[in-house]
Amino acid sequence: MIRRMTDFLSSFGISLANSYVIAAVSGGADSVVMLQLLRQSGAKLAVAHCNFGLRGEESDFEEDYVRQLSIDLGIPFFVQRFDTTGHASRRDISIQMAARELRYTWFEVLLNELNACYVATAHHSDDSAETFFINLIRGSGPAGLKGIPFQRGAFIRPLLFARRSEIEQFAADKAIKYLTDSSNLGDKYLRNAIRHHVIPAFDSCHINARKGLMNSLLLQSKYETTLDELFNLYTGGTVSYFADGIEFNKNLLLKLKYPEVILHQLVSRYGFGGDLITQIAHSIRRSGVKKFTSPTHILVIERNKIHVSRLVEETEQVFFLEAGFTEIFKPVKLSAGRVPFNDNIPLKVPQHIALFDETKLEYPLVVRTWNRGDYFYPFGMKGRKLLSDFFSDNKFDSIQKKNAWILCNTNRDIIWIVGYRADRRFCVDEQTRHVLRLELT
Repeated sequence: MIRRMTDFLSSFGISLANSYVIAAVSGGADSVVMLQLLRQSGAKLAVAHCNFGLRGEESDFEEDYVRQLSIDLGIPFFVQRFDTTGHASRRDISIQMAARELRYTWFEVLLNELNACYVATAHHSDDSAETFFINLIRGSGPAGLKGIPFQRGAFIRPLLFARRSEIEQFAADKAIKYLTDSSNLGDKYLRNAIRHHVIPAFDSCHINARKGLMNSLLLQSKYETTLDELFNLYTGGTVSYFADGIEFNKNLLLKLKYPEVILHQLVSRYGFGGDLITQIAHSIRRSGVKKFTSPTHILVIERNKIHVSRLVEETEQVFFLEAGFTEIFKPVKLSAGRVPFNDNIPLKVPQHIALFDETKLEYPLVVRTWNRGDYFYPFGMKGRKLLSDFFSDNKFDSIQKKNAWILCNTNRDIIWIVGYRADRRFCVDEQTRHVLRLELT
């Protein structure tokens, strides 16, 4: 099997000899066999193990097993324990998605800290086939029908050429011990149900069923790469991306016979897919404003453009900033700096930065959504202005209005329309001694 793995890696122009590789090892057959094969490849190795804390003593036993295996093989061992359930709750995502986010974020950190060349994960061809069927069920479109790619940046899958049964047979022949994850035995998760029922039924249809599927996935991957290249050529300079959203000219789609293809490329990352993409495509040729929502975002079709942004609840949301705060991440990301006033401080700054006389502010400050009737005294203008009029004058569309955040004093006097305009009552003047610098990032 080492020869097959080496040839497989060579087909992608990769040799692991003398390369520093972090092996992601869970303790199961796939990752333990991968570790043994990587040892024979001549790579310099480190072992990384994730303890997601989802199965109590079993999770701790797996950590101890992988630690001891690493010691026995003389390989440096790194482990990270995660609050997976808490992360899933905070991000409002599934446990599986939370675990994926956590492990890949940590792998990236470890990759940089160790200055390693690659992180090797033990995905095999069965995993790729399962991913294909999962995405087929979810209606993921072309991008989801290529299975698992061999490489994504520094992440590689050296066992993608092999089937699960081949890996387990190799482990049996070489007397390689491994653990079995109890969560893989039932059908609680969609992947398990596909693994236990769909894949065996598919394989039984024809002797070359699996070979044909893997060849199709490889071809689909090439098609997808080509589609990405053509997409970038077609949309170059006409699409604007911003934090958690996108905006593009509707004419991009009106020229196409099948606008769903480009539309899927543009908005699927925001939770729009399947029948919803079809409905949006049908609506672009109709007049008037049309709105569609995914679980996380809203898409608005206006006269000349399509705008996607994160949903904001209709009820007022309020967040408090205590004196001395240096950074917030919710509802927007703001960094704060405090400096004594001096003549070198530039008073003209970009919209995403605001300077205030901190002695004029009353803590805790409040970040909230705007309300009808809100007004402020715009910096650089005379008199006061309703926020609704400010939005109209600056041609805010419905999404920008919905997602506008207001920074206020404790008494709810507006200090800053975050990212747009400060209130002159709180800005720096000749009497200022202490400057609060806020930056929207």
